[in-house]
Amino acid sequence: DGGFEKIKSHEFKFEVSCLTIYFLNFLSPLRLTEENGIGTANVMAVSFWNETTIELYSLPDFKFIAKDSFDFKTLIRSIVFMEFKPNFVYLLVAMGAGGMYLYHLFKSDSILSVRTKNFLGTSPINLVPFWMKGSSIHQDLV
Repeated sequence: DGGFEKIKSHEFKFEVSCLTIYFLNFLSPLRLTEENGIGTANVMAVSFWNETTIELYSLPDFKFIAKDSFDFKTLIRSIVFMEFKPNFVYLLVAMGAGGMYLYHLFKSDSILSVRTKNFLGTSPINLVPFWMKGSSIHQDLV
């Protein structure tokens, strides 16, 4: 009927500031599911207003996967998963003061363990997902 169906819900300890969902079809330990040849969302990254952290959860069961905390109190303004080449997925985290952190999510045993820091100015950054030719993500899902 074109509507949404509630499958599951989850209440977080803090109020959510940013949320992104991704269709990871190569990290099978993170509960890969597929329907009709299109990957079904199986991972979510979330950040919070009261705490400068990133948390990853599997979907649809909201099973906790990993967490990374920042040592400073700059607000996380935007987060997005990006696949720059097939099966090389990154989580980009944009901060309110113009900084951006990048996590390479290639191995399930080291998720959120290594981050790279970049500065793109001093103003808040808004990240927008895009689809690259050859991506393992179906274009209609971006």
